[in-house]
Amino acid sequence: MSTFGGRMFMTVFNTVYYSLSPSMAAFVAEEPRAALTVRIMIYPLISVLRLASLPFNSFPVSAEIGVLLYCLLASCLIGLIYWLPIAVILDLRKAAEE
Repeated sequence: MSTFGGRMFMTVFNTVYYSLSPSMAAFVAEEPRAALTVRIMIYPLISVLRLASLPFNSFPVSAEIGVLLYCLLASCLIGLIYWLPIAVILDLRKAAEE
């Protein structure tokens, strides 16, 4: 990584990834349905990361600012894709109970 922000991101990512992936890989290897679920859940993540990179490939910005903006945009999009549906479902359930 050529930027401080990029190096820090990769340090955190690698720490989390290598602490969680062995147990997840073992679980997915034992459960065929889990493998399908993991694949389905990873596709939106990959799409978000590709989509978030488009503005920074198109417009020249400082490398450090670009990393920061990319991470913020990707985080917001990931939140929308993975957390917003859960929040809506919980809100609908709460409204139905009232």
